[in-house]
Amino acid sequence: MATQVGARPGVPLAAVKPEAYSALSREAIGALKFASRKANVKDDWTKGGRLSGAWDRMTGFPYWHKPTYDVDYLMRVVSKVAQELPAWREVTGQAADALVMRMPQYAAWFDWVEEKEYDPNRSHYPLFYYEHLMPPGFAGVYNAPGYCGNGLKSNVFHLPQSLVVQSHTMKEDWPYYSPHSPARGRTYNPDPIYGNGGSNMMYKGYFAHQLMLARLITGDDKYEQPMRLVYDENIQYTYDARGIIEMMCDQHLADVDEGGSPLVYGIDCEVGKVFPVCVSVGGLAAHLHDKLHGTKFRRGYDQWLVWAKDNVTGGHTEPEGAFAWCAPYFDRDIPYCMSEPRQQMGAFFVAPAIQIAPVDPKYALRIYEGVMKTYGRQEANGLHVIWPPEVTTPVILDDPTSNAGALALAHEFDDRERAAALKAWIDANYPPTYKDGEFYFTFGLDEEWPRGIPNSFATLAYIGEAGSFRRMYNDINLEKFTQPTVSGIDYPRVAVRQASYDAEKDALILSITPGVGGRAGTNTTFKVSHLGLGIEHEVLQDGQVVDDWANGPAGEILVRTTVGDHTFVIR
Repeated sequence: MATQVGARPGVPLAAVKPEAYSALSREAIGALKFASRKANVKDDWTKGGRLSGAWDRMTGFPYWHKPTYDVDYLMRVVSKVAQELPAWREVTGQAADALVMRMPQYAAWFDWVEEKEYDPNRSHYPLFYYEHLMPPGFAGVYNAPGYCGNGLKSNVFHLPQSLVVQSHTMKEDWPYYSPHSPARGRTYNPDPIYGNGGSNMMYKGYFAHQLMLARLITGDDKYEQPMRLVYDENIQYTYDARGIIEMMCDQHLADVDEGGSPLVYGIDCEVGKVFPVCVSVGGLAAHLHDKLHGTKFRRGYDQWLVWAKDNVTGGHTEPEGAFAWCAPYFDRDIPYCMSEPRQQMGAFFVAPAIQIAPVDPKYALRIYEGVMKTYGRQEANGLHVIWPPEVTTPVILDDPTSNAGALALAHEFDDRERAAALKAWIDANYPPTYKDGEFYFTFGLDEEWPRGIPNSFATLAYIGEAGSFRRMYNDINLEKFTQPTVSGIDYPRVAVRQASYDAEKDALILSITPGVGGRAGTNTTFKVSHLGLGIEHEVLQDGQVVDDWANGPAGEILVRTTVGDHTFVIR
């Protein structure tokens, strides 16, 4: 192979063994195809538009009723595939763009504008809500989880003056004393990012997280540029990723929100209710921004994590032991922690644990161990997680969403015995689907679209090795954007199993396999760009030197091959 004068010669390409590099499983290839189809479903998130049935708004209702949660969890699947295929970004990048670009639109944040203060139906909830979804004694006077409560006032009129910590001038005429109502505090404000000075993490945290993932998948800085958030022609705001993340940090570090409610408990979602599952998503956004730009915006989230370990998780019987409970939320207005057995949900163990793992794996592991020890059940055909008996008694119910999240965590923490047992249960009770080259779970339901949230959880266990989810947030790969890159793959006729560049060996490793509609043996091509300038190139296909390729523009070649299982090593 001819080389440019002074260039470092790589090792012989024949010595590069593709089997030594990460490759996607059949399931991971199918997960990408499903994610791409779902991300590109035709619907309309603008005001008056119609949402596709693809977006999960029922799993975990009413907690997880926003379509944006499904969008965010699917983005993680796309991002994890992208991590395994750093040299091929066409499909992952396009899917990421299709997902995140829904977030500025009406359907992603209409609730913050339209759900004001008290829910007018708060005294007509199902009895189950009063028993399991809210603090005891608040039936009829408390918003259910899922209702925003924008501008909800909770402070007592003249409380500081009553406690003799603030001065006051007495009123001299009738009625002589202050009224009992209305309460004081927050004011209605449709800005979904400011969020009453410490609320709506369920939108801004997820939006920032998706912006940062899209930036790292594609390398395109448009995801960090100002974006217009549009409710309608009159209510619009402009924010960029840094602005959202910095505001979250400032709110975490503030003493109180605009209504005087303490922020030491964290930024809430629905006004007053701090959800660890949402705070930890915002924490991931700050973590990625700090990694990429050297900022210090995660410090607000870190402060919350210190408080959280003793306040939203607990019940362990030994120091550093597994947690017996993990609160769905903490109401910082009352204050009250949802720590009772009848208030627990396995999903509120597994989801925060997945999101805390990249930042504090020891804490995440204790939460994971807690759900398995408290709600895990070994059966003849495998291991599964049940709903808390205090919630479902006298019936014992399997919990598919928690099983899916537990599988993701078992894989991430290399808990092989539990991972195998969980897969055995899942395979026996709701086996995966491989239709049309896709991979997903129906969970035994006959629905047009499979459940998004548990599917995204479970799918993480089939992409990458143990610890790969944490590496996705900590081993940031920016070099891939200037290294040799594959494009022009005839997807989905041709699927990609490997696409990575080894800088030490100066070798691009690519493996393709027949996709959907790709008849084996038919002709196909792909391009490789960002190759060295003024250097002769070499292509190995299935271990043999081939010359069925042509030079393109400087640093680019076009490779001709056939649809089939092929491995390439290119320099």
